[in-house]
Amino acid sequence: MYLDLPVFRRCCCCLPVRHGIIAFGYFHMVIACLMISLESWLLTKGYDASKPAPTVFNGVGFMVQVWVVFVLYAVDIVFTVVLLVGAHRKNTRLMRVFFYYSVTTLAASFLLFLITRGNVHESLLYIHIAEMFFAVFCFGLQIFILLLVRSEIKKLKENTGHRFVNHAAEVCVDIPTGNGHNPF
Repeated sequence: MYLDLPVFRRCCCCLPVRHGIIAFGYFHMVIACLMISLESWLLTKGYDASKPAPTVFNGVGFMVQVWVVFVLYAVDIVFTVVLLVGAHRKNTRLMRVFFYYSVTTLAASFLLFLITRGNVHESLLYIHIAEMFFAVFCFGLQIFILLLVRSEIKKLKENTGHRFVNHAAEVCVDIPTGNGHNPF
């Protein structure tokens, strides 16, 4: 079965793809820093570090040791920095590294969501429905960012030479890559 993934030219119908990736990267960096500061604040307020703490990562809520939360968000910040550097410098290799990391965390988060939401009690049904909508929203946002990064990588790989477009006449002219002499 053949499936064409969409190639975006704009992010959210207003920004160019690269600027949208940079905006989402900085937003993601702020959220990750806020989550690390929230967990640090929890520890300073007398929370027992030996007990599991509630956390949310990629839209999935779960209970885990506090040090695991720090590791998850620290790795997330590192890969977000890799994305931002790759997007600013138009480096496809760095953006591809983030792409693979993001695909892996999306798959792991989806698997964790399926495992943790297996037992639904009827008394907590509304809470589980709200968590499910939040997780679906976060998964959708992460898939959208993945498609943006893929579109930018594809665009950067295709733009090897200069190209001029005359929008009035709908004519495209490619600059020859030879030594500058007319081949005719």
